[in-house]
Amino acid sequence: MAIFFLFVTPQLYFYNRYPKWSYGIVLISGFCVSLSLVWLITLTGYFLKIPNIVFISLAWISIIWSIWYTFIHRKQHTQSDYWYFIIWIIGFIIVLPLFNTVDTIFSDWDALVSWNRWGLELYANKYHPIHAAYPILLPALYATIYKLQNTNEIWFMAKTILIIFPLLSFVYPLVLFKESKNKVFLFISLLIYPYYFMHNTMSGEADVPVMLMGMITLTTLFAAEIHLNNTQKFHQFLYALIVLSGLTFLTKQSGGAFFIFVLLYVVLRRKYIQFDRKFFFFYGVAFFFIISFWILYHLNAFIGTTGNLPLLIELSHYTFTHKLYMLKKFFIYPHTVPIEFQPIHKIFGQIWITPTLLSLSFIFFLFYKKARKNLVAWMSLIFLIIDFFLWGKYASYAERNSFWIRDFLILFVAINGNYFTQWWQTKKIPMSYIAILSFLVLLVASLFINDKHLYTMQKQQQDKLGSISKAKTWESLIKSASPCLKIYTNDFATLFNPYVKPFRDKLVRVEFSKRTLLQALNNSCSDGVYLDFRGSTKTYSVWKGDIQRLILDKYISHVKDLLYYVKPNFKISKEYFSNKTLLLHNIHLQKKAIFNKSQGTIDPMIDRGNYIYLHGWAFIDKQHNDAKVNKILLLQNEQNNKTYFIATAKRHRKDVAVHFKNPQLEWCGFYTRIYKEDFENGTYTLKILLEDAITGKQYLKTTSTSIIIKKGHNG
Repeated sequence: MAIFFLFVTPQLYFYNRYPKWSYGIVLISGFCVSLSLVWLITLTGYFLKIPNIVFISLAWISIIWSIWYTFIHRKQHTQSDYWYFIIWIIGFIIVLPLFNTVDTIFSDWDALVSWNRWGLELYANKYHPIHAAYPILLPALYATIYKLQNTNEIWFMAKTILIIFPLLSFVYPLVLFKESKNKVFLFISLLIYPYYFMHNTMSGEADVPVMLMGMITLTTLFAAEIHLNNTQKFHQFLYALIVLSGLTFLTKQSGGAFFIFVLLYVVLRRKYIQFDRKFFFFYGVAFFFIISFWILYHLNAFIGTTGNLPLLIELSHYTFTHKLYMLKKFFIYPHTVPIEFQPIHKIFGQIWITPTLLSLSFIFFLFYKKARKNLVAWMSLIFLIIDFFLWGKYASYAERNSFWIRDFLILFVAINGNYFTQWWQTKKIPMSYIAILSFLVLLVASLFINDKHLYTMQKQQQDKLGSISKAKTWESLIKSASPCLKIYTNDFATLFNPYVKPFRDKLVRVEFSKRTLLQALNNSCSDGVYLDFRGSTKTYSVWKGDIQRLILDKYISHVKDLLYYVKPNFKISKEYFSNKTLLLHNIHLQKKAIFNKSQGTIDPMIDRGNYIYLHGWAFIDKQHNDAKVNKILLLQNEQNNKTYFIATAKRHRKDVAVHFKNPQLEWCGFYTRIYKEDFENGTYTLKILLEDAITGKQYLKTTSTSIIIKKGHNG
């Protein structure tokens, strides 16, 4: 019902209301109305708190009306309608495999904690943005589905709705190809197709949807371009194009590139445009989408629109400074072509089709005069280069952030591919020549390239996995020990290094926890066992508590780096890993620690019987980056002159960040548990130690809070 109401009813209306329109214009106009309807439902629901029953009733009324409206106009259908029906069937079959990637729930991190979370919030007419202005057309779509379901407990339909974007981006160019016979549209359908089979297409994130929205926008722009001499059709596509540019902007930040692209196109083609009421109306609609989002965002945001930009630049720094690596990272997608020709795949391995097509298109573009005169080809090439470097500077920490840039690449290749076919037809070169040449190339290649080449490439890549020096250390330990010796490790990458292969059965892959530590420690081997931790383990609570306690109690002994030895026939009871205070034994108070130059407080504590829950907030100064500060609680007993250092975990404190007007303090909160059995009876004063992870400087904040511990009583 929801899909029919949102995406079929508008199509039926335009199809029957305007029988003289080409189906391409009907298709894209209906799609614009569909997504505009989604946004309007979201806005009215949010601001007017309209109950779901109103939208459900509206859906049923519009469905019944559209079916009746189609029935009374049935006689105006023509023979060509069946061709469009066949195109839709072909398109649906083509994207049918995507249903295999629709899970019952959103599970990818960004989809779970951002995109669908906003969908769940908008369903309840709420909105809590994060530290950057992420446009929310996709969450609005999810929320609309939830409203029409009248529940947000079922996520399956919201994920299935993502099929709409690849389906339309494939069918729409084919419809335009049938109507115009321009092969650019055929090339667009073929070149966009491999991207459907990436995991991201149906994950629930916005990376592929914004790419497909951008491709639909550029396809509409080219449809307008080829109708420059047909004023009516040109303006029909132009109006849809303007609305699409606003909707693409509303999908994700990168959609702004397509809005600018369309704006530039309008400026360059202004002599063909009638700047009448319709033009300004549709641009008003596009700007309404953008402005209404900013209003919604700023009503709920507590920090600026580019709050995470410095972090993104920092994450992208390595990629941007290594240009060859950046190129490789950009061109690695799509990983495979969905339909592979196995003989070619076996000979050449993975063929990078995208850079090959781009290189050939660019060479043809330089030497073919007709191609160089195409305005849209020039625009797509310029935007491809500019946006590639913008991605490299600001977002190259992840390849998925670059998917949208491929739209300009696809359009450029498609335009030149069309010109190439035109040029080829004028040369009248028999296809048999090409077949013979291709056979000879494959024959020669098969004599020089075989599986050995692929194995060599595989080993070269695997040699870089993990640490080869660590692998050699493991080997030396295993060679000199009895067959029962095992090495427990959570350094998973090194396990796949080819150097490790001969003795991999001696390595136990494990993610360390209380349970797995107990399993590893209780060994009966005559040569004991080894524990090898990856570097990030030192940030885990299990390291700060249980592993540090094992080191202090000399149950495990240090060998090298993060490699530790467990003596033979060692046994340890389960009670050892029972809940205990996370005491830090490798921390000491520096003599040069700076006293009371930081800010912070301990909030009212909560007594849980066997432990006390402590929480509060602290920071060094308002300008300091709190993400680089470790917070440690000090318990000082003046009676026996003992000091205990206790690890804390981070806690979100939006209220502190708002109060001090600094978004970097958003995670300045902390919490921990103090188990009474770990301390002698007495009075303990509390202090907060802040340690700068970069400079190593310590700042000590004295508090007025104290704890009286009486075991068996409330503290």
